[in-house]
Amino acid sequence: MSAQTAENPHSLPSGGALIAVALGLMVLAGVTAFLLLGTGGPIDGRARMVQAFGVADLPFALQIASATKMSSGGELVVYETPGAPVEPARPEPEGTAKGVAVSRVDWSKVEIPEASGAPRQASFLFVPGERGRSVLEEMIREVRGKDRTELDDKGGTVLVGRGKLDFRGWDSDWIHLRTYEPGGTFRDAMRISLSTPEDPCVLTATWPRGTPAAREQLEELVKPLVAKPR
Repeated sequence: MSAQTAENPHSLPSGGALIAVALGLMVLAGVTAFLLLGTGGPIDGRARMVQAFGVADLPFALQIASATKMSSGGELVVYETPGAPVEPARPEPEGTAKGVAVSRVDWSKVEIPEASGAPRQASFLFVPGERGRSVLEEMIREVRGKDRTELDDKGGTVLVGRGKLDFRGWDSDWIHLRTYEPGGTFRDAMRISLSTPEDPCVLTATWPRGTPAAREQLEELVKPLVAKPR
């Protein structure tokens, strides 16, 4: 990301950046299509967050990197860690010679360290009206995920856990996703509904490759947003 983009929270992300965000959200196909229907233009990200939550500053030194209104009607506000190194693309599995048997990858042997690291990105997706309720269902409540034993050598995403957090008196659903990658690496994400009756919103936080997520970090991330605006 250029310095100009990082310093301007109103900037419009490129098509490639939007695709990266959509893939990073690890959402179902219908929601990904919703995000990629095109952009309506940049918006004031801080103003949108203050409107929704009464605050715009987040823990872990996260800062607004882009804020966009989609032509589909949704709005996407993306926070990132300033100066974080660009991570390499997800590795691809090594090719095998024709006729050579491929040993099945045992994903249970991927080492998962203690969870202590901060998320590197937090994406807030606002979707108005009944469409917002449908997106919530697809992104959180309907996600089931595979078991590790069902993954092939290319890896894939599994559902690590789910639960509820109190958000302004509502039980907000959250899920913890882990994407196993070729080479024995993984990427974690957590997603939570931060919706009010008037403003449906889903937060997706993603962690650096090899850094596990945990409920404690999610609670810390949303702590400033829990209090009702005065």
